[in-house]
Amino acid sequence: MSLRLALLECRFPKRLRLRMLDELLRVTAQGFDLEVPRWSGGRFEDRCAAYAEFTAREAERLIAAGDMGAIESAKDRLRRGAVMLGTRTRHRLRIRKPVEALGALKLLYHQIGIEVDGGTAGGDKFVITHCFFSGYYSERACQVVSALDEGLASGLFDGASLEFSERITGGRPCCRAVLRPRGSKR
Repeated sequence: MSLRLALLECRFPKRLRLRMLDELLRVTAQGFDLEVPRWSGGRFEDRCAAYAEFTAREAERLIAAGDMGAIESAKDRLRRGAVMLGTRTRHRLRIRKPVEALGALKLLYHQIGIEVDGGTAGGDKFVITHCFFSGYYSERACQVVSALDEGLASGLFDGASLEFSERITGGRPCCRAVLRPRGSKR
């Protein structure tokens, strides 16, 4: 296992959590083609709530405008930014194996209030049992913002695809997704 990942699993420093959220905000703002907003609070929990409100508001704004081209363009920018973020994380943590990438995904999600069960990174299904953001997002907003999830997974797993089949925001008790390695068939 990656030593850096193992150390983070033991202790995730507060400063790193804040920096991680700053990077996610930057990628998200760029995805929505906006200036990066300033945080109003210093606590991680406050910033996470502000991030959830920001992403929900911007996704809903796009949806309300009804321009499918603009929505798809934003999703593409969100996905591309998150791929870069996932790739940088994979390199920083020296992740070499799919099981390490899955561990990193679960650890990063845990930091922002998303709990994942299952998955082996070999095309297996995994379940999101709790999602902090589900209290902020409509199902359609979640579909827009989940481009970040797709991109992050692709970057961490070196080209894998993440496909959701159920969402908490759609009234389901959990989110279900499949992670498919690069080049695998549906």
